[in-house]
Amino acid sequence: MAKKTDRNKKGQFIIGNPGREKIYTNPDELQGAVDSYFMGQDKNPLFKTEFHGKDAIKCDVPIQRPYTFEGLAEILGMSRFSLLNYEKKEGYEPFFNIIASAKEKIRTQWIELGIAGLGNPGFTKFILVNNARYQDKSEVDHTTGGKSMNTIEVKVHNPGTKDKIDKL
Repeated sequence: MAKKTDRNKKGQFIIGNPGREKIYTNPDELQGAVDSYFMGQDKNPLFKTEFHGKDAIKCDVPIQRPYTFEGLAEILGMSRFSLLNYEKKEGYEPFFNIIASAKEKIRTQWIELGIAGLGNPGFTKFILVNNARYQDKSEVDHTTGGKSMNTIEVKVHNPGTKDKIDKL
């Protein structure tokens, strides 16, 4: 079998090469790193500049630093795509609940910040629809008063007209 560093002329892994080894092999180690990410975000707020009073006194107001899946991946030392392996790829089962729980905590914060008016509502909606399986759709009832529409049978007595309709 090829070594993990064996690549072809294009720089691709040679067939049979399993690729990079897991960064985390112990669920407790991963959980500790995930918890560390959230604590770091909580302890390191962003600052929004506001001006108060008739003299427009400049104030830097701390606001919660948002959690992101990309930020979590960066702190864990991997790409977002690698982190997805820890959520659902075969061989990573001991880590599934850790990542699923972290993603849920991230989504909950997005929603709470959006409701509190501390985030951009349009961007929050975009993220939730595109990354969290929320849906933004409308359903149109193509029936008459909730009842199914029936087909209408049209009888044509003129043979010339009937041929034209049949061609359509």
